[in-house]
Amino acid sequence: MATASSGSGALTQSPSPSTSTADTSTNNEDVNRDPNFSGRNMDEVVTLIAEPHHRELDTKNKFIVHKSFACHYSPVLKDFFDNENVDRRLRKYHLRGTSSNTAQLLLQWIYTQKVDIGKIAERPEGEAKSQSLVFLWVLAENLQIPRLQNAVIRELQALRDRGEPVPTLSLKHVYENFPRANPLRRLLLHQCAGGLSKWYTDNPEQFPKDMLLELTVYLSKAVQSGTSAKDLRENTNLSDYFVPEA
Repeated sequence: MATASSGSGALTQSPSPSTSTADTSTNNEDVNRDPNFSGRNMDEVVTLIAEPHHRELDTKNKFIVHKSFACHYSPVLKDFFDNENVDRRLRKYHLRGTSSNTAQLLLQWIYTQKVDIGKIAERPEGEAKSQSLVFLWVLAENLQIPRLQNAVIRELQALRDRGEPVPTLSLKHVYENFPRANPLRRLLLHQCAGGLSKWYTDNPEQFPKDMLLELTVYLSKAVQSGTSAKDLRENTNLSDYFVPEA
């Protein structure tokens, strides 16, 4: 039976009484399934504009992405691009405080579900690759993509396991913008506690005062429990730093 939808005057088809539970389940699975290139509306694209803090460090700031992919993973992007007040000819979303490297990592994950910093360029005057990961976690939080946040946590720890340095240049930003209970902040603290040798004295400007105070308490508790810096490096329970996924 056809009924008028509220406020629109458009006719919508009421579901048939004979619709089975199995059919409803199938439809729900289709909605939740990850998008692919065989789906509908693959001709619809939108633009993400990276707006870094230092524009002169970036040469590329516009990224084209399929709308179905972007909106599937980010409810923030979905709300924006599905908004009837947004001009369909100007489908542009500004990623403020985001470098081109971080934006590239976002698109990489949207299309592949992988985070691989080996695929991005690193320039002496720009942010380090590990910094891009930190800012990717921040971007994923802003876009409400918890799966990406957890993927970043895994990659940050994988880098540390391979002997890569902790992204201490990002500590100031993290400590200025996130509370003590924030999982990214806690992971970076844990990694620093694992031992940075002379890095503290050689680069004191990279360590916020609050971070050093937290580090002192963290290490004091570790000593009391008989945990060494090596133990901290080699025994990291990543689930302690994950955010809930829907």
